[in-house]
Amino acid sequence: MLPENDAIATRLSAVLQAYAAQGAEHLGETRADLQQTSDLLAGAIEKLTRSFLGIHAALCSERALIQSLAVGVPLDAALKARLLALQDDSTNHVNAAVTGLQFQDMTSQLLGRMSSHVQHLADVLGAAGAIATTIPAQAGGTATLAALDAIAAVLAQNHAQAHTVARRAVAQTHMDSGDIELF
Repeated sequence: MLPENDAIATRLSAVLQAYAAQGAEHLGETRADLQQTSDLLAGAIEKLTRSFLGIHAALCSERALIQSLAVGVPLDAALKARLLALQDDSTNHVNAAVTGLQFQDMTSQLLGRMSSHVQHLADVLGAAGAIATTIPAQAGGTATLAALDAIAAVLAQNHAQAHTVARRAVAQTHMDSGDIELF
C-alpha cells in the first residue's frame, strides 16, 4: 500500500466524519426549530381554548337574556340590538376557534413532515459517519472506493425513501389569509 493512499484515506475519513458531525449540528438546530413550531402550536391551542370559552360565555349571556324576557312581550329596539350583538360576538368566537383548529392541523402536518426529513437525514449522516470510520482501517484505493460506494448507496436509498414523505401539503404561511382545508 502506498503512503499517499494512506494519507488520502485518512483525509477522506476525517472529511466524512466532519461532514457527519456538522450534519448532526444542523439536526440539533432543526430539532430546536421543531420545538419552536411545537410551541407555536401550543399557542394556537391556547387561542382556541380562549375562543371556546368566549363562545361559552357569550352563549350563556344570550341564554340568560332570552330567559329574562317575558313571554309574549315584544322586544324593544335596545334589547333587540343587544341580542344581535351577542349573536355577532358568538359568531366571531366560532370563527376564531375554527381558525385555531385549522392552524393546529397545518402545524401538525408540517411537524410530522419535518420530523420524517430529520430522521432520514440522521440515518444518512449516521451511516456515512460509521462507514467513514472504517476507511483508515481498510486503507487502499479499492477499499476507499468501496467505502465511498457504500456511502453513495446509503444516500441513494435514503433519497428514495425521503421522496415517499408527503409532499408539501401546507402552503399557508400565517393564519389570517389563504384557503385552508380543515382536516
